[in-house]
Amino acid sequence: VPGRHRGQQSSAVDLIMQRERLLKVLVIGDLGVGKTSIIKRYVHQVFSQHYRATIGVDFALKVLNWDHKTVVRLQLWDIAGT
Repeated sequence: VPGRHRGQQSSAVDLIMQRERLLKVLVIGDLGVGKTSIIKRYVHQVFSQHYRATIGVDFALKVLNWDHKTVVRLQLWDIAGT
């Protein structure tokens, strides 16, 4: 946008032109290897030493501002290990 300086807030036109991408990531692995822990650490910045097995499937969503025009919605699917 002409005349706009770095650091200024996005205009309404910029927001309309913003792209969204949805990426789905399936996290698989053996029982107890840390799939849920990695996902929780990445999405929520928390770690728990208490282990609770995932029953079935769970997912978490992480929204990333990829660049000034693109928002990435990252779905991390946590599949129960076997």
